[in-house]
Amino acid sequence: MFDFHPNLSHVFAACIGGWLLGATYGGVSFAVQAASGRRGLAIGVGSLLFGATYFLTIVSKLLSSWKDFEIFSPFYYFNVSDTLIIAPDWSKFAVLALTILVCLVISIFGFMRRDTNV
Repeated sequence: MFDFHPNLSHVFAACIGGWLLGATYGGVSFAVQAASGRRGLAIGVGSLLFGATYFLTIVSKLLSSWKDFEIFSPFYYFNVSDTLIIAPDWSKFAVLALTILVCLVISIFGFMRRDTNV
């Protein structure tokens, strides 16, 4: 019915991509919490970012005039259908990993700036 032949390495790459996508949003929330010290703000910013970028992904697929904006969404870099069917695009996964590293650096500096009473 479908021209899809599962390849275990592609499934593994899709799992890595899913982990990177989740860690991207978690990293943003962690960076906000580390810099501000407010858990509610971190949850709100992470949730808002997730919702906004998901909306951007859907709208950019529906409207051709928004096609250029899809690169601002982490969902663009986690393209599971192309990963499973064609091949993983490791350069897109590298963008997600770089985003996680930037959030980690922001978190480290945020913790160093805050008084944690340790």
